[in-house]
Amino acid sequence: MYPLVHARLASEVVGDLSLLYTWPGADTAAAPVVLMGHFDVVPVVPGTESRWTHDPFSGKVADGFIWGRGTLDDKVTVIAVLDAVEHLLRHGHTPTRTIYLAFGHDEEVGGEGGAGRIAERYRQRGLARPALVLDEGGALFEGGFPGLASPVALVGIAEKGFLSLELKVSGDGGHSSTPPGRTHIGRWPVPWPRSNRAHSRRQSTGRRARCFRPSRRPCRSLVASPSPTSGSSSARRATPGLRPQDRRDDAHDDGAHDLPGRHQEQRPAAGGEGRRQLPPRPE
Repeated sequence: MYPLVHARLASEVVGDLSLLYTWPGADTAAAPVVLMGHFDVVPVVPGTESRWTHDPFSGKVADGFIWGRGTLDDKVTVIAVLDAVEHLLRHGHTPTRTIYLAFGHDEEVGGEGGAGRIAERYRQRGLARPALVLDEGGALFEGGFPGLASPVALVGIAEKGFLSLELKVSGDGGHSSTPPGRTHIGRWPVPWPRSNRAHSRRQSTGRRARCFRPSRRPCRSLVASPSPTSGSSSARRATPGLRPQDRRDDAHDDGAHDLPGRHQEQRPAAGGEGRRQLPPRPE
């Protein structure tokens, strides 16, 4: 396929499988153009082959369409570029600028071994910054935009990128089970504190949520302790540091119940007021 492309353009294999073609231009001083594409495709989930109208790797032409993986992403771009270059060569065309055709083999998994290696080779050769880099772009949509009945081609003028940040904040240690009213992340002057506060408000509702709010009194926590008055062992709420009049009997509190998965403390021995005997140690 494409005999003129392979006869007149310099070609090289990069990263074992990716392809780089160079079509020299008439003006060697002009900034070049890079036309990109990739010929790898995503796999088909094993066992779902029968759910395809046609074999996903057949490239079958039927009902006015080409069926299979890569017809949109992105063998179609590779074929379109090679078809166009073959057509122009057949008609004796020489471009003004040098044109590079860069076709990767691993775009679907990051492109480091394909496009990444091609870009590195480009830099190593000290080539001029391209005047235009054209990647695969979008598809042709029909009925995808309200008010437009005709087909619409999406023209992308930029490429998405990524940004990695390392953020550090210092503060007192703690535990996520009892977060403060404002977490360390919530102290950052960036968009997420508002979301952080909203999340805290949603979570801090009800009687038990009071322990997560700033207070001058310590929060009460569930502990297993004996009841000197009833002589029974139950899970009670202890409020250390409060005056006697601040204490209350929580025996009828809806949150007072035996703690699951724990040994209950034993009833104090006679004459041993205030002393607690530990459960017998397992043999």
